[in-house]
Amino acid sequence: MKRNLLVYPPGLPDRRVAADGERVTERSYTELALARLRNMCAALEPEGPAFGDAEAELLCAVTEPWGRHEIPTRLDYHSLASNDGAPIELSMGFQRGSGPELRATWEALGERPGAAGRQLAAREATRSLREYTGVCLERYATVEDLFMPRGSPPQWSAIHSVVWAAGRTPMFKVYLNPQARGAGEAPDLVAEAMRRLGLAKAWDKVDRHHDGALNGEGQELVYVALDLAATPEARVKVYLRHADADPAGLERAARVASRHRRGRVEEACHAASAPLSPKPPITTLTLRGAEDEPATSTLYFPLSPNVRHDAAGRAVVAAVFEEAGLDSGPCFRALDALAGDTAPELSHMLNYVGITGQERVTVFTSLEAHPVPLTWPYPRPPHVPTPYRGLGDPSTEGEAVETTNGPAHDDIVHIPGAGTYESKQGFPVFAGISSKTAGSRGLCMHLLTVPPGGKEVPHLHEDHESAIYVISGRAEGRYGQGLKKTITIEAGDFVYIPAGVPHQPANASTTENLVAIIARTDPNEQESVVVLPEPST
Repeated sequence: MKRNLLVYPPGLPDRRVAADGERVTERSYTELALARLRNMCAALEPEGPAFGDAEAELLCAVTEPWGRHEIPTRLDYHSLASNDGAPIELSMGFQRGSGPELRATWEALGERPGAAGRQLAAREATRSLREYTGVCLERYATVEDLFMPRGSPPQWSAIHSVVWAAGRTPMFKVYLNPQARGAGEAPDLVAEAMRRLGLAKAWDKVDRHHDGALNGEGQELVYVALDLAATPEARVKVYLRHADADPAGLERAARVASRHRRGRVEEACHAASAPLSPKPPITTLTLRGAEDEPATSTLYFPLSPNVRHDAAGRAVVAAVFEEAGLDSGPCFRALDALAGDTAPELSHMLNYVGITGQERVTVFTSLEAHPVPLTWPYPRPPHVPTPYRGLGDPSTEGEAVETTNGPAHDDIVHIPGAGTYESKQGFPVFAGISSKTAGSRGLCMHLLTVPPGGKEVPHLHEDHESAIYVISGRAEGRYGQGLKKTITIEAGDFVYIPAGVPHQPANASTTENLVAIIARTDPNEQESVVVLPEPST
């Protein structure tokens, strides 16, 4: 019997309990996603979907067993499900005439390492969805074999998503890799899939529109998505990524859709002013069985890493909402709920924003479980022989698995200027280098300005060393147990502070700022700060 999640019995004994009773750790991908989904739902009330025990149970079930394990400190595989490399991404959809939607997208991770393990996990994950109300795998079964590689498996095989909307049964989708047998075979593979799905006529029109060059000349087929439903409205969506794109080229790609208004995409590009490189934009064409041509097209503007931070990304999102004629208020309430106390200038959770005519806007956000690479393409760790220390069959030890040594990217990151944030120590700090701004793994560096007569609160940095260079001004500091020791430093001086040493710097001047560069062996600058009470006199 299929489960109808709208009437699933309430009352999970613990929201961090997975299907087999094992507790989901607070630092697991699933727990992080659940916390964010609840925050988003609260911000979208009353129009948005509810996110209660049934929805939490669903997410726990579909991310079993990998979703319950502690988030790794070293990312061995950068999933394409999200820009931070985590295998779960969350998004919001806003459509004219209906309430907001929430979506979770995930890539199933295998208990065996490497691409072969992910391929097996993806296949099993798709088939496991048949137990849910409304899910039909008939169309998927028709094309499943096409997306199975003949030789070595690709980096990814399938990604899944579920959409929640008020008053509706959750809707599932699978994203298949058209390059499963290599980029060169993608056009023929997709054409055969469309033939089997009864969409040959519509796809032939797309192919002729692109002069038979769907995979080449700056664009590539990147996803084929199927709604896992048997309704007449069930869609097939094809995603084209455009390298070296310009507004005119994106307009031409969208023009094949029957409901496209000429010039609409170019208008959206100019309104959004979104950088189209280095990460390229994506066009999606939507096809249905009863139609002889694509009905709609959606343009996805890339945000991180093309924009410097989420403050710039939010400006693009706001412009897209305005261009679509939709209210951006609910979206920004949800983004504020996700950001919490983190300033947008220090965050890179925004991945894409999509616009479908004047009907719909979709915003994609990462979990920020890992530093977001500020380069494109995202890192693809090399295959090296290493003992397998994950889950599953011990006989897999010694297989080649993806590993990463060093930083999350191999490019220099230029940060021409960044915003400020309120530090725990008591003063605004100019953000510089950190895991959030540059993807650093082992250090942070920033600029501190202390006003005349100002002093920081007593504090220490657990397990992290600090180095300070005074640019201008004069500082007097107390340090050590009880802050009983003192030090005076002036412009041009360097200072080293060992990990765990209490200290309290102050500006000795009543007329000039104290300006210093601070570096620390903590890439998450504020995480190691422990505020201390003022010592008794």
